[in-house]
Amino acid sequence: MPSNIKATTRSDPFHEYTIYRNSMLTADLVEFASYTPLGWIIRKGTGRKVNHSAFLWRIDQYSGIKDRLFLLEALNAGLEWNSLSQRIHNFRGQVYWSSLIVNDKQRERMLALAVEAATKIRREKRYDYLSLIRNAYRKVNINPKYWFCSEFYHYLLIAIGLLPKGEKARRPGEFHELPIFVERKLIYDSNWGEDDGDGRS
Repeated sequence: MPSNIKATTRSDPFHEYTIYRNSMLTADLVEFASYTPLGWIIRKGTGRKVNHSAFLWRIDQYSGIKDRLFLLEALNAGLEWNSLSQRIHNFRGQVYWSSLIVNDKQRERMLALAVEAATKIRREKRYDYLSLIRNAYRKVNINPKYWFCSEFYHYLLIAIGLLPKGEKARRPGEFHELPIFVERKLIYDSNWGEDDGDGRS
């Protein structure tokens, strides 16, 4: 099955990530285009470049943790916190970053809501597979009990008043077109740095 992702070339796969990393802030949007059959199906259905969306949390300093970037993302077990660098390190595909145009109080509010949601659904809610499948070909309403990836990020934008209530759940790849985001940047491609053989250059 083709990946439908345009190949790009770089000598160092982490070069762009290193350039943009210090500019990435809490509540920004990180999206993935995976080299997997499911990723291909989602992108084929939506006509977008990406198939997964995640909320970014930047920790400058907290309880011994310094300068770390984490993602809160709706995965198969529900909402999960993951290290961005570790996710990129293990990822096969492309990763994009979109900077959200909001003030610090709005970022903090989104983070508080994200943490609250992640805590509440740890044992109560699971991934919204039904809406994910439906959403690949037609938009669905936001489900207050179960979320898929971009549905959760959309929920947070509505919760702080950046988007109106009642909108259909936005799909991966549909956020960066909004005026509340700066232009989307490609920050990683697992094909960057590959040589002509099986290893890395």
